[in-house]
Amino acid sequence: MPNDEEIEWGTTTVYPIAAVSKLTGVGCHTLRVWERRYGFPTPSRSKSGHRRYDAKQVDELRVIAERARRGESISELIERRRETVEANVSAGSSVVVPNQFQRSHTQLIELLIEGRSNEAEAEFENLAARLSPVELIKLVFEPVLVETGELWFQGKIGVYQEHYTNAFLLRKIQIFLDRVKSANGGASRTIVMGTIGGERHEGGMLLASVMLELAGWRTIVLGVDLPASEYHDAIARWSPNALGISFVLSRNINKRFDELSGVRGAPVFVGGRGILNHQKAARSRGLIPLTGPIDSVVKELIATYDRGAWGSASV
Repeated sequence: MPNDEEIEWGTTTVYPIAAVSKLTGVGCHTLRVWERRYGFPTPSRSKSGHRRYDAKQVDELRVIAERARRGESISELIERRRETVEANVSAGSSVVVPNQFQRSHTQLIELLIEGRSNEAEAEFENLAARLSPVELIKLVFEPVLVETGELWFQGKIGVYQEHYTNAFLLRKIQIFLDRVKSANGGASRTIVMGTIGGERHEGGMLLASVMLELAGWRTIVLGVDLPASEYHDAIARWSPNALGISFVLSRNINKRFDELSGVRGAPVFVGGRGILNHQKAARSRGLIPLTGPIDSVVKELIATYDRGAWGSASV
């Protein structure tokens, strides 16, 4: 039975602060600071006092965080949001952002967790037919991966449910990636993608690969759990334009950063929720940290590369 600490799905979906951080790229501490300083976001509280955010607030936070990463002022962004809310209320409407985020994936996650495979296949095909590739990543793949992980972490679903859901998603993502690669015939830049030793989570890395292929890059995906020396050899032999490494876990992250700092021949980008609180440590080793939702991470990677903004890092 659902309890006070659970992520629920359906029309009442709510998210704990850790899940919101993963979905928006805004650190938990920063979310609390914004709430205290600017009065937004305004989470509800569970019976035990934990913050709970609805899907509309996640939508809004994603927009605000992405604009802030482009250099806009947080205080001005939140003030403009407040003015919009007040104007809508005066006009008799409380809707600020369409709740696409929740609507597009909640039925799928319920079907997967319940093991209703035929219905899950049909629901996914329905979503894929209605959404663009970028929308499918932002509104389906990414939130389902995060929510499933949160449900498992909180002990609300079994390992078998988490494994089945991830296997379903990874299979769909790989098919998606293969199709995008086939259509990307004019790729002019190449990036090697993977995870380093001890890191076996590949969903985010594969989704980033899809986004890069859609942007005209060619991705060479080496998979998971590779020593840094293998990436060094791959760069030496293949001469890619960049290396992208995904971190979901932060265990031994400084050691992994040290290993990657020895890679030469291409700028090294590190992304994923595992680096959210370790960006300074990454930069101190010549690595380029990227935070936020996958679409924002890929845009920033491309913009940073185009500007040549990595300096002498890892080259």
